[in-house]
Amino acid sequence: MISYYLLKYNVDPGLFVTLTNSIYNGLVVLAVATGLYLVYRKIGSLGYEAGRVRIFFLIITVIILPAGFISSRAANIFYHPSEFWSFSLFSDIVSSQSYHTFHASLVLPTVLISALLFAMRFRFWDVCDAFFLYIPLSNAIGRVACFLVGCCWGGPIAFSIFGFSFDFYNPVPLYDIAYNLGIFLVLREMHARVYAPGSAERFREGGRITALYLILYGDARFLIEFIRTESVVALGLTQAQIVMIVFVAIGSIILAATAIKNRYTDLPGPDKPLFGTRIAAGGLVVYFAFFFALIALLMKAGLVTWPLFPVESVPDAWGRIPSYLPVFFLEIAGLLFLLTTGMPFSSAFRPDYGKLANSWFLFGLIGSLAYTIILLEASSHSLRGAAFWPPVIVISLLNSFSEEVFFRLVFYRLLRGSGLNAMPAVATQAALYATIHLAVGGPVFFVLSFIYGTVLGLIFEKTESIIPCMLCHFIIDIGVIGLPLMMY
Repeated sequence: MISYYLLKYNVDPGLFVTLTNSIYNGLVVLAVATGLYLVYRKIGSLGYEAGRVRIFFLIITVIILPAGFISSRAANIFYHPSEFWSFSLFSDIVSSQSYHTFHASLVLPTVLISALLFAMRFRFWDVCDAFFLYIPLSNAIGRVACFLVGCCWGGPIAFSIFGFSFDFYNPVPLYDIAYNLGIFLVLREMHARVYAPGSAERFREGGRITALYLILYGDARFLIEFIRTESVVALGLTQAQIVMIVFVAIGSIILAATAIKNRYTDLPGPDKPLFGTRIAAGGLVVYFAFFFALIALLMKAGLVTWPLFPVESVPDAWGRIPSYLPVFFLEIAGLLFLLTTGMPFSSAFRPDYGKLANSWFLFGLIGSLAYTIILLEASSHSLRGAAFWPPVIVISLLNSFSEEVFFRLVFYRLLRGSGLNAMPAVATQAALYATIHLAVGGPVFFVLSFIYGTVLGLIFEKTESIIPCMLCHFIIDIGVIGLPLMMY
């Protein structure tokens, strides 16, 4: 709207950019600030300690704008053909391109805020429902910026009545403002009921606000995309429409999970944690699958490299360590799953030396050492010199620690806590452990990994510590990781 008049009166291009950017960015900052203030007040009314709430929101205030800015721009990579994807293209998009995507701006802040609320021991759905209550209101304020500066409008429309005809552009931001305000009013009524002082609904219905936002916004945005002038990226759909399908699916899953949880609300005390642990175990598998699907997509696009390929130099070998570190998101999430189910895990890092004298640990040590020696000695490839050993050792340590924490400590304990006996739990964690190795090394590697995962599971069951598991795993990784990194 404003941009139309600026262009009509031939305003200097430099001044035009300055004015429109100032209006747009100012209203976006206002939208975020308004939302944060309202969420702060809402969380403060739920009985949390005021000092803890202030610290939580002080941290959020610092991270939310840059995190939203980065993830908003990053989504623009999907407007480029996948064969051209690269880290340099991704960096250029984040650093220089000006197009922003609302739904993408939610991604990185959501991840960071979720990690923070777990670390500070807030109830997850209290915070999520408060944020998603006010997101549509903030979005409506932000769409005022779109309306004023002329972005996100629809295509031209020809209109004729009583012999008069005129053309105008479809004011899509006004529709966005209208449906976001409608969603906010609906959610506000529900939030007032669920989170009323003294209401037991808070603990039964927590998450419904988040779920309904995802469903309502997903449906509305999916439809509104048909009158916007966005590029089709796949399946005849725009990027936003594909994401909205995901929004609706996630919201539906949350609603279903809430309904299932409420069926068990009146279970006797001992059965409640049992059910919660089963949900956590299933959730961890879903997270595991999502994580590696994302990694596979990024690898296919050339944005990340699998760290265990042959290297050309010692610096290249050391450079594989940073590319491995994102795997630790799995371990962090796994430990958070244990915390949410109330299962202690610190004792698993302290070996009971009296329990180490068992046949499974001895079998694991000897088998790991023998496999590594055979692998390195029987290789038809020449191996590089001693300078390559330190990075191999470091990556082997990282891998042995990360995989034992995730599979043996977290996943196995959740399986046992959910009611499985030892052998079914050992086999289940070994199957998940072998699955990722199927993708890496094929069917033979899958079978070997299943056998080895079973041995490590039995070691953990007998010793109740991941230290002996890590030791065996480190020894075998010297060969399994060392061979591809050192051969030439």
